[in-house]
Amino acid sequence: MNESAQTDSFDSQEFMVERLRALQPDGTLMDIAIRVGKPVEDTASPHPGTFVCAVRSNLISPSPRLVYGVGPLQSMHLAMMFLRVHLELEESRGVQYFWQDQDVRFDWRSFWYGEKTTLDHLRK
Repeated sequence: MNESAQTDSFDSQEFMVERLRALQPDGTLMDIAIRVGKPVEDTASPHPGTFVCAVRSNLISPSPRLVYGVGPLQSMHLAMMFLRVHLELEESRGVQYFWQDQDVRFDWRSFWYGEKTTLDHLRK
């Protein structure tokens, strides 16, 4: 599937959106939107059963990143892993995440690890 075709159809395939604020190390706030597209079959692939899931976040890149997998579940799983790695990378650079309309920290790790994660918990 060519990237421009996937980019054009991304909005209609979008099924998950999370809006956050990112506090940069220099103190500036940035509104971010994390969007994940519905996995779709890549009919142009020479390998039957190849699916692609588009991921877009202005924290990562202005254009969608395409994540491929064998089947829809694997492409979605790899897309979520891609997001997790980027959240961790930015956090290691000093970025802090907050819910869009609140001054409450966004505990994104609980989405992956199933528990409330605090900085003290991470240091143990």
